[in-house]
Amino acid sequence: MIGKRFLTVLALGGAAGLGLHQDAANSELVAQVKALETRVTTVEGYLAAQVAADKALITAIDTSVEQGFTAGINFEARKTLVAAWKARSKSAAAGVPGGKAAAAAEAVDPRIERRRR
Repeated sequence: MIGKRFLTVLALGGAAGLGLHQDAANSELVAQVKALETRVTTVEGYLAAQVAADKALITAIDTSVEQGFTAGINFEARKTLVAAWKARSKSAAAGVPGGKAAAAAEAVDPRIERRRR
């Protein structure tokens, strides 16, 4: 018959082994989470750069319109093109993870707002 002392030693040894396995699994999960956090930061940086580029595009479009881009032959087609470019840039910036970058893209240049009135 197996002694009580042997069973106690066996149980403690098994628990210690299980604890070591859990520590290894936890450290692996921590490493995976850190890698994912780094990746998310990289993706958010990329998206913020895209929002900034779209904001610059909208500013360039507005400047082009001020300089007479939509005037001349077939100005309706040019106005349609300008509207499409702006809509595309605004939709690309909408809902970007990271919050602040997306909010910056939604800001309207005060000079443009004055012209709309």
